[in-house]
Amino acid sequence: RPTKPVAPVSRTLWPCAPTSARSSRAAGVPVLPAGGVSSASATGFVGRAVLAELLEREVPVTCLVRASSEAEAAARLQHALLLARRWRPEWHGLLLVARGALGPEDLGMGGVAWGTLARSTAAIIHCAAAVDLKKGYAHHRRANVLGTREVLRLAAAARAPLVFVSTTDVLPHTTAAAPEVACTPADVSAADSGYAASKAVGECLVAAAARRGDVTALIARLGMVAACARTGSGNETDFVSRLLVGVAAARAFPQTEARHTMVQSVPVD
Repeated sequence: RPTKPVAPVSRTLWPCAPTSARSSRAAGVPVLPAGGVSSASATGFVGRAVLAELLEREVPVTCLVRASSEAEAAARLQHALLLARRWRPEWHGLLLVARGALGPEDLGMGGVAWGTLARSTAAIIHCAAAVDLKKGYAHHRRANVLGTREVLRLAAAARAPLVFVSTTDVLPHTTAAAPEVACTPADVSAADSGYAASKAVGECLVAAAARRGDVTALIARLGMVAACARTGSGNETDFVSRLLVGVAAARAFPQTEARHTMVQSVPVD
């Protein structure tokens, strides 16, 4: 689909856009404190890159993972880091798992486990999302809206700063940046996709919680995310990767307008 006229990474964050730890402190934006960080999720393309960066800094991380057992959850995380070509055996001691899911109350963990996680969490990075550009808002609501609501509950209980990873897809085509997005029923119906609509509603929940003083939060809108510049590890299932593989296999390129073939992207690292 056409690339929107926006920067690959929107500099409109909540409440502002840090470019380094120094600028974050100067602007009063939360930076990750010492202590445990909870991540939901760390098995996706962006999530596993964020996880590797935290582990390289020797930050203990608890990751929310869908799994039938602790061993399966740990194996999924290790597999994700292997796909990213970032796994190190010495990270075993820093990497913890919390079995659960986005959507259910208490993130599907149960009250006791949820309370334990809240007491041990110093910051939260919320990278998880359901993404299917063919399906509507109803398909995405459970993970991207109800899941965000539960993550906000966890952040409030833990008194932990929250980084909410969103998408530039929430922005109107005619706007390069916006401090907040609208999420009325009309806006949801008019969104480019159910995914974009659900992330806009998620942003509204985060912004409202921050205004109330329930959480300290920052919204980071990502555009198209490309393969890692250091390792070459990419997301083989995204649109651009599949298009390039198809072009190579067919030895042909679709005839279309130039604006449809311009891709703005930032390496995941």
